Amino acid sequence: MMQGKKTKFAWTAMTDPADKQGKFIGIAKHDLESSSKDVCVGKVHYAPGCFGGEAYFVPRNTNNPNMPCNGEDDGFLLVYVYKSAEDTSYFTVYDAKTMSNTPVCEVRIPQRIPYGFHTTFLNEEQLAKSAASELPAAAKK
Repeated sequence: MMQGKKTKFAWTAMTDPADKQGKFIGIAKHDLESSSKDVCVGKVHYAPGCFGGEAYFVPRNTNNPNMPCNGEDDGFLLVYVYKSAEDTSYFTVYDAKTMSNTPVCEVRIPQRIPYGFHTTFLNEEQLAKSAASELPAAAKK
């Protein structure tokens, strides 16, 4: 989406400096055009005992080019979050514009997702192209 293009915003994982293990405790939003010393303009803090991976940004209207986004940060942050008290992982979606600590949604994963697991997002068209390219040659006939 924004790969190779100048962007206004970037999202990074946050760590607790006191935690020697370096677990991610939330997501920070940075304004790359800011002239301020502190370019952090928003933070999502996971609940205590919850740790996530690196968030992946997806524009709000990725499947409908006739409905443009309302700003570069109009979209969602997708991230796997591990809740240690439950020993359970969740696929979690946050609002990238508001950076609310309350997720837009959470989906419980039936088994734990390890730290460092990366995500990607494909819209409907990209998924169809990807699936077709992986079919064996005999199945394409």
